[in-house]
Amino acid sequence: MLSQLIKYSGIAVKTRAMSANHLTKTDYDQLCSMTSVADAAVYLKSNTAYSDVFTDLNERSLHREDIEMLLNRHFRTIVEKIYKFITGKNREFLKYIFLRYEIETMKVILRRIKAGEPVRNYEETNDFFNNHLSIDLNKLAQAKSITDFIEDLRGTQYQAVLSPILSIKERQDMFSIEMTLDMYYFKRVYESIDKDLTGTDKQLAYHSLGSETDILNLMWIYRSKRYYNVPKEIIYTYLTPYSYKIKKKVLTAMVEAESIEEMVTIARKTPYAHLFDDLDNRFIEQNYIEFIYNLNKKMLKEEPYSIASMLVYIHFTEIEIKTITNIIEGIRYGLSSDKIKSLIRIGEII
Repeated sequence: MLSQLIKYSGIAVKTRAMSANHLTKTDYDQLCSMTSVADAAVYLKSNTAYSDVFTDLNERSLHREDIEMLLNRHFRTIVEKIYKFITGKNREFLKYIFLRYEIETMKVILRRIKAGEPVRNYEETNDFFNNHLSIDLNKLAQAKSITDFIEDLRGTQYQAVLSPILSIKERQDMFSIEMTLDMYYFKRVYESIDKDLTGTDKQLAYHSLGSETDILNLMWIYRSKRYYNVPKEIIYTYLTPYSYKIKKKVLTAMVEAESIEEMVTIARKTPYAHLFDDLDNRFIEQNYIEFIYNLNKKMLKEEPYSIASMLVYIHFTEIEIKTITNIIEGIRYGLSSDKIKSLIRIGEII
């Protein structure tokens, strides 16, 4: 315990101080009450820690995508601060953030290509972040088709991951491609946990990632059955090979379930039952965000002087940015303040 205290006292103090800049319930309530995206941008610039990213910009001329880009720029600055503050194996492990950023951005680009929508410029202006990326996102953004996109990955770590999709017509859809990228992400992060972490840090990382992979397996089975009517044999290929608190036979029972109701009944007997609460009025992704937030909050409370101080702050920042983005999306579609609040459930994530 003493060695952990010595090792993490600095980063714990720094992240605790940075956490003071997170949005409050009042901030979220104010954002939900806005009647236009421009008004939301004005509030973020004038009243929150995101003001810096709006410097020299006319916030009233910004669209939803512009704001999302600026929020993500803020996140990259946060990662840079934390990365420069840590050393050794923990710094190696933190590289999973760059991997996740690459993969999530690739998904966004691919969705736009698939929809035939214009893709914005991904030229990275943050030199620190740019030096840690393994692919040229701006080049990928110029691709006109999924085939061109995958061809542009030649010579990168993603070539072997996505190239097989070109020869399997049935897997050339966004669901298959995103699942393939996610599987690769989890494989790499588990490898990093084994290689770069030890002791309490390793246990906490496994707890965090293990819970996340369990939940994603549940979500993938649920989506496959409810929205896509994916054959059972295909669902199996998308499940991560990693399970934490869900036994393989339970996952199998959910995949083999003849109806979505039967699948949910089985899922409610797992430690993740709350993931399936109120799905008539909410998306399962919203329950996922809430669950991950509470998981990290508990982990930080129990082990404040550990790798949790770093992981939890990063996760909380990601959740905050996602929540702001969802609020702005609700404003964009003209949802009422009460409707946005009911979907976001602010009280559960602060």
